[in-house]
Amino acid sequence: MKKVIIAVILLLSGEIRAQQPYEELTGSESLKTVTLYAFARGDRPETRYLNPPVADLQNAGQQIVLEFDDLRARFSQYKVRIMHCEADWTRSRLLDMEYLTAINEFFLNDFQVSQNTKIPYYHYRFVVPKPTISGNFVLQLFENDELVVQRKFWIYENLVNIIATAQPARDPEFWKTHQQLDLRLDLGNYRIGIPRRELKVFLRFNQNLWKEVNNTDLVNSGSNAFTLQQFNNDYLFPAGNEFRYLDISSNFSRGQNVKEVIRGKPDEVFTTPQRSRSGTNFVDAYDSDGGFVISNRDGGDADIGSDYMNVFFRLVPGTYPDGTEPVLYGKLTDWHYLPMEFDPESGFLQHTLLLKNGVYDFAFGLRNTATGETDRSYFEGDFQQAGNTYEVFVYHAVPGKRHISLIGYQVRR
Repeated sequence: MKKVIIAVILLLSGEIRAQQPYEELTGSESLKTVTLYAFARGDRPETRYLNPPVADLQNAGQQIVLEFDDLRARFSQYKVRIMHCEADWTRSRLLDMEYLTAINEFFLNDFQVSQNTKIPYYHYRFVVPKPTISGNFVLQLFENDELVVQRKFWIYENLVNIIATAQPARDPEFWKTHQQLDLRLDLGNYRIGIPRRELKVFLRFNQNLWKEVNNTDLVNSGSNAFTLQQFNNDYLFPAGNEFRYLDISSNFSRGQNVKEVIRGKPDEVFTTPQRSRSGTNFVDAYDSDGGFVISNRDGGDADIGSDYMNVFFRLVPGTYPDGTEPVLYGKLTDWHYLPMEFDPESGFLQHTLLLKNGVYDFAFGLRNTATGETDRSYFEGDFQQAGNTYEVFVYHAVPGKRHISLIGYQVRR
């Protein structure tokens, strides 16, 4: 009887763990510049890191690719597993064989050794075997059976037509500071029994902020077509500002926002002290919507000839509300909010990151230390003229089917 009880407890505890949503993580300080992206024939290799990890199921020439650097500069046996997930990122009930054609254990053997760099590293690259069905997936990277990296990616089908356009908010209260995404779904010949029950639609802003569409806001607008009605401002996004950017693509010349370079192993780079932009006028400038590009203006191979350097991000201090702290964020921080701490020697708020040669977007926010909520507009402001990237994900939960399908995807910049 005790054995039966123990077995039931273990089964239930395993089920509870399985229902926890997967989160992205990098669990090793030795792994840097971890990127997962989609790449297709015709894409520019130098900007591949800007591509979201979203691939077309029917496009054999488009793949999901993982790249990273191991700063221990020695070979290690890494392996990848791929997990199929529901729309909420909990593990689905599908068996591996129901979405993969091979055993779900893939070893990484494609690596290169860095060349002529102060900080040696091994650069790994892995082309992810494409699943046989659409939906949400999680890539897990293991080193000696220890989980060290976890990243989300998407495989979609082009079964419905998505028409999306970013516009200034129509509400006079928000039209200067917010944007909205006008959205129309044309299902064409694709049949859905009860759209308001079976559809799931998600909007994503600059690859990191999400909103789920309430299906009651999708109104019929023609033959098998639906339009998103926006009466209550639920789908407004603060427009933000163009991201600040840092150019550290050369070890021998100072790029944009570089104040000082101190040679060493590694080199130390100090940014130009940054100030708040919330009370200034909008200035149109090119950015990568928070992303980064690895590049080397000194003539070396970007992947294995680019060096790492300690970058000291600096912010001119000010007076902030009690219980708040300035933070740094962008894709360079994996969209985590990293605290800016006062450096008495320089007199600036400062945070240090080890970064590879390239061009990096970054921004500052003000975080409530009690709630964890971050005000992104405090230092950057919100301007409806700002350029941003929007994505639309359309899922269909077919009654009786054991998994949800991603039947449409659209990106608008």
